[in-house]
Amino acid sequence: MTDDPDGPRREPGPDSRATPGAGAMFGALTGIAVTSAVLVVGGAVLGYLLDGWTGAPHVFVFVGIVLGVTLAVLSARSIVTRFFPS
Repeated sequence: MTDDPDGPRREPGPDSRATPGAGAMFGALTGIAVTSAVLVVGGAVLGYLLDGWTGAPHVFVFVGIVLGVTLAVLSARSIVTRFFPS
């Protein structure tokens, strides 16, 4: 058997995690902003199209915006928990 010239290997522990840099944080914040905008505007547009198709008085626009905001919050929470795990 040959010995490893670098010595014994250690597994990284929970305290040895690298902290995210400024670039990673900027990317995460940009991702949150773009994702939120797409979800909210997409929900509103789909609601508008459904209102036009069904003849409803902007009911689906409201529902689309509420769903878009809800999904945006859940998406932002998912992205943030990558940087600040509990």
